[in-house]
Amino acid sequence: MTPPNFRTISYSARLVSRSNYWPTFIRHSSVSTGTELPRKLKRCERKPWVTSVNELKRKARLEREEKQSAREQILRPPENGLLVKELIPVAHQVYAARAELLGCVSKVAKNIALYSCSVCGEAHVGHTPHKIRTCDGVGSLNNKEHRWMKGVVELCIQGGVNIPEYPTRRRVFPAYSVAGRIIDFERRFPKEEDTPGKDINTSGFWEKRKNPVEGTESADANVVNLREVAIRGMESWEVMRSGIQKLMSKYAVHTCGYCPEVQVGPKGHRVRNCQAFKHQMRDGQHAWQEATVDDLAPPVYVWHVRDLSSREPLVNDLRRYYGMLPAVVELFAQAGARVSGDYASLMREDIAVPELEEMKLAV
Repeated sequence: MTPPNFRTISYSARLVSRSNYWPTFIRHSSVSTGTELPRKLKRCERKPWVTSVNELKRKARLEREEKQSAREQILRPPENGLLVKELIPVAHQVYAARAELLGCVSKVAKNIALYSCSVCGEAHVGHTPHKIRTCDGVGSLNNKEHRWMKGVVELCIQGGVNIPEYPTRRRVFPAYSVAGRIIDFERRFPKEEDTPGKDINTSGFWEKRKNPVEGTESADANVVNLREVAIRGMESWEVMRSGIQKLMSKYAVHTCGYCPEVQVGPKGHRVRNCQAFKHQMRDGQHAWQEATVDDLAPPVYVWHVRDLSSREPLVNDLRRYYGMLPAVVELFAQAGARVSGDYASLMREDIAVPELEEMKLAV
């Protein structure tokens, strides 16, 4: 039975047996050898800079000096508007891995329960929600217990993936930079086939579009083993993350320093829709900075459940002995997929979890 204030949820596209025998003598250590997750930022704090401020100032000085010298600057793809040919297959792999990942998660989630806090949005993967008191949302209980309930596509399009639902105009001739100004010959001398409104879908936004998950139904029709689906989903997760890293090495991606807004392109947009800390001082504009892979595909970290056969929830007093994993990785791990060694330090498998009575004896 689900505990009070807990409600089971179904998966949405936003996510993504150890023996009970204990040796006679065992030494517990409170010193963790694992990797700690980044601290949760407060509302008034800004995201850490990927590139230092001094390095950004140095690059800005060099750009000003180049603009003052009135000479032509050779731009390389994608700065000149052309595609990076060697990254076009990577963009297709990322887009296919994303569709494969959503399909695998939707199938695995039918057999493994997923929970989400109705106050702070924290997630949990497993049949028994944990009792760890980490709820800091507005309206949370005094004991901080949870009340459980139920950007990548744009980067792939700019990388070379053509999607009929999102028509894109590709540049044929490169752009030039002279004295800091971009010279666009296609804008001055447009081609005859570039008629305005040619690729606009007139059916309206209410027309039902094909879900990327639906395209994988035929391929998974004969797959009965849940473990095989989990393994394929874990591989798709790794392919998508590594492909995003390769695309971001060439294509610029920016994120707001105070809110989760992400912009794929050489510069951030000027839409004044930021509602984060002190947005009045910026007149609603975003504080753009360099983005990371976690900004474009943010992992939702959940507590790692070691013993899947046990129905006992994770308790708050032993939280320092528990590890954490991205929700997608934890979901596939509980379905039988092998977790990559990159997450070994986060799982804390090398730390023995004592009983509540033994916790006082831990060194």
